Amino acid sequence: VFERFDWAPVAAASLGQVHRASYQGEEVAVKVLRPGVERRVRRDLAAAGRLLDFAERRFAGRPAARHLQGVRAAVDEFARRVGDEVDFRREAENAREMRAHF
Repeated sequence: VFERFDWAPVAAASLGQVHRASYQGEEVAVKVLRPGVERRVRRDLAAAGRLLDFAERRFAGRPAARHLQGVRAAVDEFARRVGDEVDFRREAENAREMRAHF
């Protein structure tokens, strides 16, 4: 697909990394999902759920249980949104919309 693709990333984050490439004669940046990240996120979310289940049982009826509700809400929110974060096609579509509007 690319005329040139630099294998060394120029930027990296927890879910992906950015590489320089050449596409149809233009220099482009290519955002690549880190290998295995989707599987790792699923495992981490499952582990967080198990830990929260244990903590909620352990602290049931105590004031600390209220704080666990916030942690549970944060984990649940992350679980709902992480799919958007790893779908770079959606991110590209959002970038195209921003470009069209601005």
